[in-house]
Amino acid sequence: MQDKCAVCGIEGRKLFDTISNFRFLRLCSRCAFQEHATLIEKPTEEQIRKANTAYSVYERLAKAAGFEIKHNQLRKKKPKKLKFLQTLKKRLMRKSQIQET
Repeated sequence: MQDKCAVCGIEGRKLFDTISNFRFLRLCSRCAFQEHATLIEKPTEEQIRKANTAYSVYERLAKAAGFEIKHNQLRKKKPKKLKFLQTLKKRLMRKSQIQET
């Protein structure tokens, strides 16, 4: 493993794994910015665990269709705007009922 930047050759700085000009390089932050290099981040333990979780076909299709699976129930996710409009409608209906009486 190199301990100096592949572009400027400086030592002692933190180096990042990058891809620049279709090559894998270890660059310091300044050179990575100047070269417009893509940083390669290593996955966390949680990301690896989540990727290794086996999902059934049912779960994958439900997720792709936008359904939420909670406690063995299948519920369609409602868009936030729709939820807001529904609550607004309920409030207006309650208000009109109160004013009529």
